[in-house]
Amino acid sequence: MMEIRTYVSEETKKRAEQAVENDDFSSEAEFFRAMIEAGDSRIAELDPRTQSDQTRESQQNIQQDLLNALTEEYQPIEDAIEPVVEQYRSSVAHTLSQMADDETLSVEHDPLKGYRVNE
Repeated sequence: MMEIRTYVSEETKKRAEQAVENDDFSSEAEFFRAMIEAGDSRIAELDPRTQSDQTRESQQNIQQDLLNALTEEYQPIEDAIEPVVEQYRSSVAHTLSQMADDETLSVEHDPLKGYRVNE
């Protein structure tokens, strides 16, 4: 095992101390090892070189939609992304409705209460 020294913010140090006090971890070192391993386990997921063709295509579609939504004037992020978010909101809502209609899935819809999974 090798030793690594690093500096962390006061807030991060307090989180580690609290985790040890709550008996979630036996030591602060164990807390940080777990955080490093958790981050390391997501590296491949976040690395564009390891993404599937479908993920890459989806990201390219979102990028193109964002480019189409932008104007020559500066806009707050909320304004810039709203047309794209609204487009996907409609698509996701339609998919959820279809899932509720699919008897092989355990998604239920109640017009007064909304949607749920019934397992």
